[in-house]
Parts: sequence; structure tokens; C-alpha cells
Amino acid sequence: QQQQKNSNTCFNNNKNKNYYFNNNNDNNNNNYYYYFYYHYYNYYYYYYDYYYYYYYYYYYYYYYYYHYYYHHNYFYHYYYYHDHYHYHYYYYYYYFYYYDYYYYYYYYYYYYYYYYYYDYYYYYFYYYYYYYYYYYYYYYYYYYYYYYYYYYYYYYYYYYYYYYYYYYYYYYYYYCCYYYYCFYYYCYYYYY
Repeated sequence: QQQQKNSNTCFNNNKNKNYYFNNNNDNNNNNYYYYFYYHYYNYYYYYYDYYYYYYYYYYYYYYYYYHYYYHHNYFYHYYYYHDHYHYHYYYYYYYFYYYDYYYYYYYYYYYYYYYYYYDYYYYYFYYYYYYYYYYYYYYYYYYYYYYYYYYYYYYYYYYYYYYYYYYYYYYYYYYCCYYYYCFYYYCYYYYY
């Protein structure tokens, strides 16, 4: 039986690795399901993290592109109006600073909003599978106890049958002895 148990495990050298991959223990099968969902959602979370990081980088690049573009326009206007409209330098500088700040604030807000909803979505999914796992776990234990109840019932019935059979055997034996004794007594009496 020990050899069979070792043959059904994926890792026989390390006991900690057997904890998730032992096919003979039903509790470890449940741990395997939990292990699988945990790693699945870790991968899911990593994938979305990478996606949002890429999204962030893209907007960052886009922002700096516009930054360069407005700087270029700013210098163009500065040299163009330098002789007659010297105040354009201050005006464009202020305008660009305001636009920069607005874009950064808007991006930060959007990024936070995205992450908030993503976390909400992730935790909703996680708890959904968590409760599904517990439902499956309790259903399994219900089936397990039902099986044990049936087993003990069968055992009780078998014991009862055995006891009944033994009782009848004993009764029959007693009955036979009684008749044998009676018959012997009668024969002896008759012979006498």
C-alpha cells in the first residue's frame, strides 16, 4: 500500500511538494484546487498589471510628445513675436504650465479610477471563486459523511445479521441437543 501511494504522487522526494499533488488524500485534492485558483489569479493579476503598466507608459510617452510639441510652438511663437509682443513669452509659458498640470492631474485621476475598478473586479472574482470553493468543499464533506454514514449503517446491518445468524445457530444447536437428549432419554427409558 505504501508503494502504491508513492506511485500516485508526482513528487516523492519532497513532502512539501506532495502536499498539493497527492492523489490519495482528498483534502490535498482540495488544496490542489485552491492552489490552482490562487496561481491562476496571480497570473491574471500580473497580466493586468502589465497591461496597465503598458497603458501608463503609452500615455506618458504621448504626454511627452505633446510636451515637446507645445514647447516647439512656444519657441516658435516666442521668436516670431519677440519684436512686437514680448509678453507672449509669459503667456505661452503660463499656458503650457497650466496644460501640463491639467494633463498630469487628469491622467493621475484616470489611472487611479482604473485601478480602483480593477481591484474591485479582481476581488469580486476572487471572492466568487472563494465561495464556490467552499461550497464545493462542504458539498464534498457532506458526500463524505453520507458515505461514512452508509458504511456504518451497512456495518451495523452486517453485524446485526451476523448476530442474528449466530443466535439462530446457537438456538438450533440447543434445540438439537435438547431433542437428542430427549430422544436418548426416551430410548433409554424404553429400553429399560
